[in-house]
Amino acid sequence: MFAIAGVLIVIISVVSGYLASHGSILALWQPFEVIIICGAALGAFMVANPFIVQKKVLTMLPQVFSGSRHNKRFYLQLLGVMYSLFQKSRQNGFLSIEEDIESPFTSELFKRFPDVIRDHELVDFLTDNYRIFTLTGLPSHEIEAIMDNEIEQIQEELVAPSHALTRVAEGLPGFGIVAAVLGIVITMGSIGGPLEEIGDSCGGGIGWNIFGYLFWLWLCWSCCFPFGEFRCSRIESLFMC
Repeated sequence: MFAIAGVLIVIISVVSGYLASHGSILALWQPFEVIIICGAALGAFMVANPFIVQKKVLTMLPQVFSGSRHNKRFYLQLLGVMYSLFQKSRQNGFLSIEEDIESPFTSELFKRFPDVIRDHELVDFLTDNYRIFTLTGLPSHEIEAIMDNEIEQIQEELVAPSHALTRVAEGLPGFGIVAAVLGIVITMGSIGGPLEEIGDSCGGGIGWNIFGYLFWLWLCWSCCFPFGEFRCSRIESLFMC
């Protein structure tokens, strides 16, 4: 919600300031240059990133605008499920939690913590490491090393969508310049025409160069940075385990 409000404030501030300076909004209306900038950015994104990263970006984008699920209630439930597993295994032995860790989504123990069970990756992380702990009998320091390696791997996977969007955002000013130059090329082709048309064409080209920068700012501040915060909250939840 705050990200959407921030984007609206930026757009309203820029457009209202431009209109207050007696600018013509029609000079900025260049739909084909929008196609150039957004289409080039989308194509570059698809070329530069594998399909799995593209899919993760699409699935994580709604969470950027809806906010992270990892709040106080979530962490309390995470502590609760770990405490319940340890308590049950201490009282009845490790075999008593075997059914819980083998089928966590049908387990009555996990069902008491709905926020945790909705995070399938976290549940898999929990159950996999409890399974190693109960079945292998490895020393605690070796289990800790295994968990750290898995967290590093998950961290790399979580960083990938943020880096993918950041690279696209960094290219948007360049795509804006391309659109502006193409607008100037069109203007030079009609250099013998009326001065009003030449002025509108030049203004539109320069205006959409600015659009590229604004789109870059929006993508960085509204998507890339929240992606980073979302990644940090996910890693914190794993370290709590």
